[in-house]
Amino acid sequence: MRSVLIVIDEVCLVIVRDEIRVLIVIDKVCLVIVRDEICVLIVIDEVCLVIVRDEICVSIVIDEVCLVILRDEICVLIVIDEVCLVIVRDEICVLIVIDEVCLVIVRYDICVLIVIDEVCLVTVRDEICVLIVIDEVCL
Repeated sequence: MRSVLIVIDEVCLVIVRDEIRVLIVIDKVCLVIVRDEICVLIVIDEVCLVIVRDEICVSIVIDEVCLVILRDEICVLIVIDEVCLVIVRDEICVLIVIDEVCLVIVRYDICVLIVIDEVCLVTVRDEICVLIVIDEVCL
């Protein structure tokens, strides 16, 4: 299965499984259109408002700690020395970036993301996926 990402004049078309998603950025307001549904992402003074289906989510960044409030549920994202701890529903996910190698540990499952010369190798459960970026087109 191939996904295609095309960027034209700040309009990003993402084609996944023959489904087209459109991402438009206008003056820091990001409109995401997925299945004819419009999501709005607004960033104002490090506070990110995400409006999806008339529901507002708030993301606040304070001293490298990102609080995401979604349906009165708080998720915490902490970045310490290139190690990113994501706490969601008392579950901790760890994201570590070392020399362009990204280790993602979720529920003791390790995924490895390696970027070499614009070629991105993703290893998930002993399965290797390859993501290649050529002239702003992502295969």
